[in-house]
Amino acid sequence: MFDRKARAVAGGEKKLTVFISYSHHDMAVADVIVEALERDGFEVLIDRRDLPYGEKWQGELTHFIEQSDTVIWLISSASVTSKWCNWELDSVQKQSKRLVPVRVGDVKLEDLPRQLGEIHILPGQGVFDPATHIESLITTLETDRGWLREHTRLLDRSRQWLLKDRGDGLLLRGRALRDAEYWNSTRPRTAPKPSADVLNFILSSRRASQQRQKRWVGTLVGVLVVTAGFAAVALWQWDRADEAAQRVTRATTLSGWQAFAEPNATCRKMKAYTGEEGLRALYCNLRDVVSYERLEEMAGIPIFLKGPHNNHKLRVQEPTFGYYNPEFIRWATYNLLPGKDDTAYRTVTQPIYDRHMKKMARAYHRTYVQWSRNLDHFEKERRYLIAMIEGTRPWSYMGARWTDKDLRTILNLDVRNENLNPHNVQAALRFWQRRSIDETADDFFAALETMLAIYDPDYLAKAPRPAGTVPHLPPPGHIRDPILNLEKPWLVEPAGPNYHLNDVVVIE
Repeated sequence: MFDRKARAVAGGEKKLTVFISYSHHDMAVADVIVEALERDGFEVLIDRRDLPYGEKWQGELTHFIEQSDTVIWLISSASVTSKWCNWELDSVQKQSKRLVPVRVGDVKLEDLPRQLGEIHILPGQGVFDPATHIESLITTLETDRGWLREHTRLLDRSRQWLLKDRGDGLLLRGRALRDAEYWNSTRPRTAPKPSADVLNFILSSRRASQQRQKRWVGTLVGVLVVTAGFAAVALWQWDRADEAAQRVTRATTLSGWQAFAEPNATCRKMKAYTGEEGLRALYCNLRDVVSYERLEEMAGIPIFLKGPHNNHKLRVQEPTFGYYNPEFIRWATYNLLPGKDDTAYRTVTQPIYDRHMKKMARAYHRTYVQWSRNLDHFEKERRYLIAMIEGTRPWSYMGARWTDKDLRTILNLDVRNENLNPHNVQAALRFWQRRSIDETADDFFAALETMLAIYDPDYLAKAPRPAGTVPHLPPPGHIRDPILNLEKPWLVEPAGPNYHLNDVVVIE
């Protein structure tokens, strides 16, 4: 039967709830670990039933994982080949639970599940011996305890909110909202990223708080737009006071679309300097309508978590880049694209998308998909980029190293026959490497597919899909490639002039 036992720590705070995922072949060692953890005050969840696998079984185990603060996954020859142990591993990853792998049997490195990446395995050498290694396991479990317990609590709150159709009454307010935002900003380096449900819950709580403030002030009477035609669209049926902030955002965005259609001289100069065909070039065209500072004000959250961008300025600087805030990506997707019923907005912006953004969007989508189908080469290129960032290789514009032939033979990407802009493809090669490093690749790809579903649905319906499972472009260290020599590049260096960002380009 399912055992669940918790013992309070005398005179101290309740310890974590731990779920143990294991193969029934390893039940004996699992029982020893359960006994040791319960004796130390942990609440242990473990499923000892021998029942047929099915939807009910999966639902119950999903609930056990939801309740846990940390999951211990016992590594053995039986568990690594078990369909259901690997299913539990996927569920742990989807819920962003901390994973502690414990080796209880001899398993070759190459046989380890991909989900483990380079997570530190206990013990570092040999097989787990309770008499020798239990204290190390307990120390690992106790690390970041408070942060992990809060993640579990917020995950439960977010699910209640989702089950109640996202009702405003269940959102965070006041001190609770500020505490949750502070918690999110102080994630320990060793803790997993908060789940998407938790981040969406916090972001929706902040948005609702801002809308309540807007209602208190009243409906905003003026909206800044570029042309009268855009103003008419921006004000179309906007008669609800509680939507004032969103309407201002939409109106400003409409103006930005128009600015993108007519790039100014400064942006053309920046593009010539950096060879950039990506988001920085896109933002350069928007800045006359919505400044970096104004964009952060509208979002209510920082755009970047770290990097050279500061003081409300976007800086193109060698040899680093900005680490995007995944919350901002989700905010932008929700607020800067038309909703399913926002036909007026889409009608006005569709021609601009078709003329100025379609090829870029398709190039970024195709490059992401093809990278996901060639992770070994993706890891080589990313290590090359990291080596340049760390100063062990000279800095250069890596995209210029890829010829049309390389794209065809290595990534199976035919720029000419697919009618893709080669500059967009070159920029996308590096963009997805950077986004995998700051761990926002999947957030950006989801946003990209949302935009394609709105403006380019026929293309999206026929486009190839990414290979594997999320994350399609795993963070550094999650792809094992022991054979690599960066001193013998797999692509030749370009013969012509290269781009070197020896200065700092500031987009104020």
